[in-house]
Amino acid sequence: MHTEPTSVSSPLHRQSCVGCDAACCRSVSVQWDKPVTSEDWDRIRWLILHKNTQVYEDHEGDWFIDFFTDCVHLRSDQRCGIYDNRPDICKEYANDECLKHGDDKYYNRIFRTQEDIDAYLACN
Repeated sequence: MHTEPTSVSSPLHRQSCVGCDAACCRSVSVQWDKPVTSEDWDRIRWLILHKNTQVYEDHEGDWFIDFFTDCVHLRSDQRCGIYDNRPDICKEYANDECLKHGDDKYYNRIFRTQEDIDAYLACN
């Protein structure tokens, strides 16, 4: 039986995924140490020179690398094709903190290009 919640009133989710573009299924975020040295910044520069990546500091001060790549089980209707058997990390994801339902200020800073890094380092 497929048990995916489909409404805001679902007890299984604090917020509904209905109408979402499945942003949480379109990237992999890996926590990263805060850059301090020039070598740290050079590593970040190297990362973002690759397609479909970004580095950011979130609203809690934690640093992450995003690799933009769709989950192989994301269906064309933006739903999970293996919902009943999805990984625990997906089950535990708090969608009240996602980009759709979270607060307006998710990113403290975000780096998508080398120019973003250069501008930030010039001011700090």
